[in-house]
Amino acid sequence: MLTDLKNGWRTAPVTTIILAATVIVYILMTLAGGSTNNQVLYEFGAKWTPAIQAGQYWRLITPIFLHIGLTHLVMNGITLYFLGIYIESLFGHWRMVVIYFVSAIVG
Repeated sequence: MLTDLKNGWRTAPVTTIILAATVIVYILMTLAGGSTNNQVLYEFGAKWTPAIQAGQYWRLITPIFLHIGLTHLVMNGITLYFLGIYIESLFGHWRMVVIYFVSAIVG
């Protein structure tokens, strides 16, 4: 497991990409007005049932990358890092993608 931590990109590229995307989205949200601002959250694709019912089905995916506040980002990032590396090494890269997105949408 320690080797996996040192070689994250090579051993767990999916986990690394998801983490990077999440951090980039958080930075963009912060620059757009803050990750706790309801308008910013909506514009970045927060889950809002009326919008989904109106046909904005992409809102089932985009909330996966949204985090409200730095603590939320850090705690989820740490969890994703350690569990993601393990799951990706256990099931493989493509299965990790499926597991992550199915879990996120269903959750």
